[in-house]
Amino acid sequence: MSATRWRAGLAALCLVISSAAVAQVTTADIVGRVTDSSNAVLPGATVTVENVGTHETRVAPTNESGDYAFTLLPIGTYTIKIELQGFSTQNARLALAAGDRARVDAKLQVGAVAENVTVTGESPLLQTDTATLSSLVTEKAVQDLPVNGRNFVRLVQLVPGATEGVPNSLASGTRPDDRRQTSAISINGALDNQNNQFEFNRNDRFDARNFFATTGPKPALDQNQFGGSVGGPMVRNKTFFFGDFEGFRSTQGVTFVSTVPMGAPGFGTITSTGNSIPR
Repeated sequence: MSATRWRAGLAALCLVISSAAVAQVTTADIVGRVTDSSNAVLPGATVTVENVGTHETRVAPTNESGDYAFTLLPIGTYTIKIELQGFSTQNARLALAAGDRARVDAKLQVGAVAENVTVTGESPLLQTDTATLSSLVTEKAVQDLPVNGRNFVRLVQLVPGATEGVPNSLASGTRPDDRRQTSAISINGALDNQNNQFEFNRNDRFDARNFFATTGPKPALDQNQFGGSVGGPMVRNKTFFFGDFEGFRSTQGVTFVSTVPMGAPGFGTITSTGNSIPR
């Protein structure tokens, strides 16, 4: 392969890897439109959003159509303040989860700037700002629901429209040559191999000590299930490459309780019906 083709293939590889990384949605958006009491749009209104947990603040004006947008916001709870000279200030508060695109429209009333109106937002019956459908497994569910093996996929299988898929599928974890836990999820009838998981890791650093492991170091636990796929052109419209890999690594200490006879070294001698256990 010539140096030019090699560089082209490497560039395509980097582009594919970059696109795969972007596909991991960990942020959210807030959009909205500001109007007056007659539904006329209000350009130039100042919109301020603040993350309640970190106090990070972003400010943006509404455009000529009265619209504003804040993208790539870290998940969390936010306050939204909308103000314009000659109108009362409007405030709102909402919680954002990963992938949310929340809409907060405001209808400002003529009044003093010092006057505030607090609006309580509700989820709309129809989401018109994005074609993406999403569901959230809450923190309380993660903490309280019993999960076999602490496999997060079991929680995802509980959201509306999701099932475990075909029992003997490639991702079921039940095939004879499989050492992994299930990662099978069928969303609204789609095939379970159409889902993407990037990496799943468990580590004893995040776990409490086993109830029965009262002495010695904490038993080791390091489970890492990972993989990925990549593809792209090598020769334009002629030759393409594609490859995938999945790995599973598991190191786990085992805690067990044994019963030791009283006559074992350090426990003295026990005598019963003429028989004895020597030291």
